[in-house]
Amino acid sequence: MNQKKLDQAIYYLKYINVFVKPVDLFLLKQGGHRTLLGTFMTLGIISVLLIQFINIVSSFVLHDNPTLLTNQSYSQQQPPIYLSKENFTITISSLNYDLGDSYNISMTLVSQLFEDKTNSKMTTNIKKTNIPLIKCQQQQGLPDYFVNTSLIQYCIDWESVPYVIIEGSLDSDYYKYIEVSINQCEETSKCPFIESDEIIIKTLSTYADTMNFNQPHQLYGKTFKNVINQYYTKRFNGIFQITEVKQDHGYILQELETTKSLSINNLYENFDSQDEKVYATYRFYLDNLTQIYQISYPKIQQSLSDFGGLCEIFILAALFIVTPLNELSYKVTLLNELFNFNLNNQIQNGQQQQKIHPSNTAKQRLKSIQLKTSQLERINRQMTVNGRNSEKNDHKFLINALQDSIKRFFDERNSKLELSFCDYIPCARGKKQQLISYSMSKINNSLDITYIVKKLQEIDKLKMILLSPDQIKLFDFLPKPNIDLNSNDKQSYFSILKPEQSELEKAIEAQAAFNNLAKFKDDQINQHLVEFLDDDIIQLFRINMKKEVKSLTNFSPVTQTHFLSDLPSRMPQIEQQDDSDSESSPSIKSIQKLDQ
Repeated sequence: MNQKKLDQAIYYLKYINVFVKPVDLFLLKQGGHRTLLGTFMTLGIISVLLIQFINIVSSFVLHDNPTLLTNQSYSQQQPPIYLSKENFTITISSLNYDLGDSYNISMTLVSQLFEDKTNSKMTTNIKKTNIPLIKCQQQQGLPDYFVNTSLIQYCIDWESVPYVIIEGSLDSDYYKYIEVSINQCEETSKCPFIESDEIIIKTLSTYADTMNFNQPHQLYGKTFKNVINQYYTKRFNGIFQITEVKQDHGYILQELETTKSLSINNLYENFDSQDEKVYATYRFYLDNLTQIYQISYPKIQQSLSDFGGLCEIFILAALFIVTPLNELSYKVTLLNELFNFNLNNQIQNGQQQQKIHPSNTAKQRLKSIQLKTSQLERINRQMTVNGRNSEKNDHKFLINALQDSIKRFFDERNSKLELSFCDYIPCARGKKQQLISYSMSKINNSLDITYIVKKLQEIDKLKMILLSPDQIKLFDFLPKPNIDLNSNDKQSYFSILKPEQSELEKAIEAQAAFNNLAKFKDDQINQHLVEFLDDDIIQLFRINMKKEVKSLTNFSPVTQTHFLSDLPSRMPQIEQQDDSDSESSPSIKSIQKLDQ
């Protein structure tokens, strides 16, 4: 492979690159136009997003922003549930006396199985297992609910029975349930029936607290009070519903934790014919419906996605507000750098005014410069003789005041297009909108690629007119700018290497150039240049025609005095001023007042 093909392959290979550096264009030394409105809007968006980010981080730490889904599942055959002293408590008592003195209390675990022994008839196989009861005071879970009472309570003897299993439901072929019976005692003479006796059953139920990350199953006490009598038997059915909580703890991947608990809502009461031995029965079944809570906490990728979407919404809303105003400010800034504007639309000699003539403000500013220069000359003479500190302070003040006056002079001579608050409303701009539209149309035309190519062709035409064919051949071999640590002014014709200058430095160089060109008055190009200069600039340049001007590179007092010492000597506007006024050396206070 020769070098040409290798270079061509490398050229096309560079297109496979996502890290392309775009070409930079600048406006007033900035890569983009910036406004205070955009700054305030950006700070506002950052503040809101920062608050939102803090909320996201806190939700990760505190787990206080879960997503909850609830549903129910049906199961004809509920799986076995193991009841123990840790997750199940039930007590039986009577009001104001010991229930065991009047009744025979029993608790059994009933297993019921439906068997199809023939093709047409189902048989029931029932098995009962006794659950021992004892008098109790302290229970697991919510001890205050059971202890703070004067009742004599009976509860399960968990020392004899480690756990109790219930399963299935009333719709199942096989299920287990708990039955509590209040029966007549064996010796009726010793334990007579009490009319309208109130039986109290206390049990623990649960509810799902989805905002509690560590303990979603919360306990609460449930009390059932029923009155029994000797004329009929009461049967109560209580339904235990399984509450299942599924928590996803994962920050990135799914980490599912499932916990279950039982909750009882109410007792359903039925009446039965009188049974001489049974006054009341309480049966507790499992429900065939399971209440399921699915709790998921925000994951990192989801939170970042939501945060990014929120950023886009805020930025999009801000763009609708800032973009039109920022674009208008950009246009005005660009136009003010390229044009002077005349909102009065004055016409002179059938043509639009092209030059700026001295205004009253410019005359006052030139007069201020003359007064300060006169005072500065007097102080310089006194410092040469006396050298007092007070005069040095006045000298320093006048130097700063002169610099400020010259800066204001150049600022005021520019007729800029200023926008008020109301001008940012499209319908309130009036003539300013016409000026902006017209000026931007001219700029857009000059940015057209055909316009740029034509201007480049004009440069080639000028080269053909001004240079001979041999000179044109050598033109392309002129050296490029050379940059080193010891740069000098020999390469000042390279505009890219010109040092950055202030308005005052530019004016000093221009005055020196004006003085040099004045020596060649017959040159037509020089005459045309002077004709196109603004009148107030010409008058400022003519002030110091007879003195060589040195560049003020560091704005030191000595160099500024050297430049400005002869300013008032040639100024046409004050030629008729009384000589006593210029020799009177005005005071510092009068200079301050005049400069306002």
